[in-house]
Amino acid sequence: MKQYELTIHPNADLVCAGKIIEACCAVEGLRVSLRSSLKRFPGSKHWHFKLGDNPGTLEITLWQRRLWCSVRKGRTGPWIDRVQRKVCRSVEAQLTAR
Repeated sequence: MKQYELTIHPNADLVCAGKIIEACCAVEGLRVSLRSSLKRFPGSKHWHFKLGDNPGTLEITLWQRRLWCSVRKGRTGPWIDRVQRKVCRSVEAQLTAR
């Protein structure tokens, strides 16, 4: 599994983080294919994002003040690295601005 930790500004207000994450992903053409919580991280918010009918799933998880993107083995796609970098930069910028 590949994982990338996003930097959250210490003063960032995470109340709107879910909306920011989904909006930043939508700008890149991603759609939510799953919204849930991870049993391993109680109270977490977890998303699966897909790009049209292309293979691959980008997962994003927010738990407490930790935010990360991951791609599991078998869920890779040629678009993920490029889009993940853009989404991560955008989410970090939006959370810093709040």
